[in-house]
Amino acid sequence: MHGVFGPAVRASVALVAAASIGPLLSLREGYPEREWLAWAGAALLVAIAGAFQIAKVVIDHRRDVESANFRVQLRDALLPVTAVVAELDIDAGYEVRREQIKTAAQATTGALYQLVSPHSPRVRTNVYWIDEAGELVWLAHSGRGERPGPFVRGTARGDAAFEFLSRLLPDFYTDLRRRTPAGYEGTQNGYRTFIAVPIWTTGKVFGMITVDSPKPGSLVLEDQYVTEIFAEVMALAFEKGLHGAIEVDITGDVPRMTS
Repeated sequence: MHGVFGPAVRASVALVAAASIGPLLSLREGYPEREWLAWAGAALLVAIAGAFQIAKVVIDHRRDVESANFRVQLRDALLPVTAVVAELDIDAGYEVRREQIKTAAQATTGALYQLVSPHSPRVRTNVYWIDEAGELVWLAHSGRGERPGPFVRGTARGDAAFEFLSRLLPDFYTDLRRRTPAGYEGTQNGYRTFIAVPIWTTGKVFGMITVDSPKPGSLVLEDQYVTEIFAEVMALAFEKGLHGAIEVDITGDVPRMTS
């Protein structure tokens, strides 16, 4: 993800950092006992700016005649999600923060569905997270009616999913009749093409976003790029919402939960 968008993101980070120095220093001086809050604010600004800069890169992949409409669609889909993340109450109890994360996840799946469904019939968008028990489970989904099942450790499907997360790279299968990932369960899943993008920040993995459709070839590379944008925003939601509660350590062979 970062290799594709590195220069654009670095440019956004520089601009946001320059504009944010004054307000963040004021916050740090006004609340010296909560210096981490200033850094959390900086992370939010950088992530949102990076997301919008990535959005510009995605738009550049569209033909000129489509760019203006897609720019509006992407902005309209992304803004509500970033607003939910920005309003996460980091001082609330864990249960409240968990519900806020779920709200952000539902906003994310709805936005992705809005962007992908016009060209991918019966598409389904999903957010998974690694829960307190260390299992990769469904958190939110939009689109096709089937609620996705969990990825259980000790099964071929579950172990393959955690191995995928440990790589920190997106996967895109355009036609599962031609190529399948390890642990794929064939027609039991009801889809023939899918995209999966890990949700992570440095040293932590929180889960993944997936997009799938029963029609092979209906998902395109731009859909992967858009999914990466929302994975970046959801990573910030988890980072803010799970502070002091649970994290995922990826130093081992697969992510594991730590308190």
